[in-house]
Amino acid sequence: MIESSLFARLPSWSQAEVLMKDGILLSQRQQSDWTVTLYSFQHEFFERWEKNGMQVIGQFAKTASTLQIAEPYFDMIDMGSMLDA
Repeated sequence: MIESSLFARLPSWSQAEVLMKDGILLSQRQQSDWTVTLYSFQHEFFERWEKNGMQVIGQFAKTASTLQIAEPYFDMIDMGSMLDA
């Protein structure tokens, strides 16, 4: 597993590879022509924006609440299946 200080210095394409391999995929949504995937990696949240083979990685500020980060994904989460468990 790569440490976060090294991860931050990686180029965007390499960060995307690490997230897809070692990150925890939490949810995915569409934003215009972009596919946006939310990951948890080393106790932080990241989004991978992908369109036409191009990938952009965004990291949330440590001050952002989990609720603020997850809000755009609420429509994709099936709460009924969680409540039935």
